[in-house]
Amino acid sequence: MLLTASIPVFVYLWILYNVMYPDPSSPIPLLTAQISLNINETPQIVQIAYGSTISWYLLCLYICTFDIACYAVIIVCGIKIRKSIVKAAQEQQQSSRAVMYNRQISITLVLQAILPCVGSLLSMLCLLTSNFIEETSSAYFMAFISMPVHWIPVLNPVITIIVVGSYRRVVFKKFNSP
Repeated sequence: MLLTASIPVFVYLWILYNVMYPDPSSPIPLLTAQISLNINETPQIVQIAYGSTISWYLLCLYICTFDIACYAVIIVCGIKIRKSIVKAAQEQQQSSRAVMYNRQISITLVLQAILPCVGSLLSMLCLLTSNFIEETSSAYFMAFISMPVHWIPVLNPVITIIVVGSYRRVVFKKFNSP
């Protein structure tokens, strides 16, 4: 199982290695010359940002496909678990507490899965707007780009406390008690 899960990561690393270390005949020096950059003084990240080889497109396609596949697994498993719990609750004629708890956990997991996407979108928005604003430094925007990603560990428990009823009641009792 671990080997199966690690294969997509190794494929990603192999594609990334091929993209990051292009051969000397790659069009990167030509592109940096077209935008008046000195290839010896330009950081490597700027040099590879203008790569337009098939490897770049393959890497982007692989990342998008891998992300979509990961979220598809989350959605399919969530739907199957929900159906199984609802069916078990109906057959055993128990209270719907299991269904309610499953609903709360499902909402929590979906929101926690969406957080990295929101962080990435905010980072991309900062990156895109920095291209259009001339008088700002890159360090200023780098701070905003990294902020959403670092807030994810803080927001995950907050989402859990807000969505799961038993946690929410305990926290609100602490705030409401004298």
